[in-house]
Amino acid sequence: VYAYVLWGVALGVGQVLTRGEDGQRALFLLPALLFTIAMVVFPTLFGFYIALTDWNLSSFSGRKFNGLDNFWQMLADPYYRNALFNMVLYVLAVFVEYIIAFGLALLLNAQIRARKFFRVV
Repeated sequence: VYAYVLWGVALGVGQVLTRGEDGQRALFLLPALLFTIAMVVFPTLFGFYIALTDWNLSSFSGRKFNGLDNFWQMLADPYYRNALFNMVLYVLAVFVEYIIAFGLALLLNAQIRARKFFRVV
């Protein structure tokens, strides 16, 4: 969805720059631009800000900047490393499955003598 919104904004900006009626065309782009900022840009920047702070939600003055300490703690946690290892294994397994599926698709589409046999099996 984000790629389509970005593509639409880029296409619209290109048309605004190449043709007349700049103000009217820019107004049509404004909702897509605001949607992109509200749903993608702001949450990304705010999440990065939260990741760099030690934020206590139970007090008003609970925000304290701690830099990359949260990331170092996360990397030192054995549960996180186990989860990361499992995720890497899952990604590799899916990649191997795609390779096998692509090979089978090529085999089923090939002009070989046993083509009908492979399609049935």
